[in-house]
Amino acid sequence: MNYDARILNFRLVALLESLLPDFQTSLAAIQQSVSPVLRYPDGSLEYDLDPRTQDLWRAWIPRKLLPISISILGCWRSLPPFQPLPDSRSHCFESIEEHEKWLDPIACIQFAPGILQPDYPESVDLSGLQVTLILYRRITRDVRTRIIRTICEWHRSVSIQGVFEEGPVRRISSEIEFQGRRAQFSFDASETGQRTLNWLVISILNGLYGVGRLSAFIFDDVDNLASYGFDLGEEEIIRLPLNDRQDLIEGGAAVASPESHLPEGLIPLPEIQSSLFSLWQTSTHEWETLQLTVYFEGMPNREQQNDFRKLLGSWLIVAQCGGFGGKGAPFFEAPVFLKLKSQKVAYTVADMGDVELDLALPALVRLLENYASGTLGIEAVVFGLNPRTNRLPGNS
Repeated sequence: MNYDARILNFRLVALLESLLPDFQTSLAAIQQSVSPVLRYPDGSLEYDLDPRTQDLWRAWIPRKLLPISISILGCWRSLPPFQPLPDSRSHCFESIEEHEKWLDPIACIQFAPGILQPDYPESVDLSGLQVTLILYRRITRDVRTRIIRTICEWHRSVSIQGVFEEGPVRRISSEIEFQGRRAQFSFDASETGQRTLNWLVISILNGLYGVGRLSAFIFDDVDNLASYGFDLGEEEIIRLPLNDRQDLIEGGAAVASPESHLPEGLIPLPEIQSSLFSLWQTSTHEWETLQLTVYFEGMPNREQQNDFRKLLGSWLIVAQCGGFGGKGAPFFEAPVFLKLKSQKVAYTVADMGDVELDLALPALVRLLENYASGTLGIEAVVFGLNPRTNRLPGNS
């Protein structure tokens, strides 16, 4: 008999706990049934749609009566070696509706093997299981760092024993390969089980939430990437180590990429951080006499430049009108775009007067993060630099 499984994201679980007074009581009753609930390390729940416990489930989560929408974000099948033959086992990942905005806006996540997909020959070899992630937009440096950190944390959690007493994942590839929108790595899954792989899916979705939009999650099937909407093209391949190097995992936002044109000698901005781009300042930066330079991951087209001018212009107008405290910014210039070799930057100057830093800076970073996640990736934001000279103030 083929029982489908549902995985409830921990955000959805937390919301249900707040909405349903009898949540824990009902959960305890189901745990005594023929189909107990499994709780993943982050709090996500997995349960079987077992016909013998349907009444318990309907009473526990009365979907039609809830004031929220529960969305299915994607479905996948067990890999052939893990299937309860002769039937395959399907898993559907469910979360709150708000989660959808951090996925491919065209469709839910495509998974391989999908529910209706045939098995492909290489999927029975677990000793070098390939995992391919395809994102909706080009993977920026900071998203690369987030992916690497997530994979390393997952591997640490299953390297001695998999979840739910499954076997361990002892070996993982030494490198992960990035190309455009694609990330790819491998590991030895021959001693573990399907739920340890499910925990990887959950971990990746958690790690990318709020940072990057996932389009496809593919176990093996590397010969058919075009069917998932990915064109290999001629983009540069970047290989990075899958390990716990401090400069890559924890300090990735402070490491300039080889193609970057950031000048040497910058120091991290101490007031705030971003998970989407690095924030720098010069040693002579002063908030009151603001110089702001934004380095983009790609070359913005005319529409993207117009969107950026409107976004930054709106922030400057709010500052000028006193929306961030004080009497307002007495003067500012509209942002201009400059080309530095193969990289384009936006630059503006402003007299911030007595505008409050604690109010204006977080709003600026949030606006830039929205632009970076929805329009065009941003590599870095630098305060106190004039990109026309590309030299630090005071340097000859």
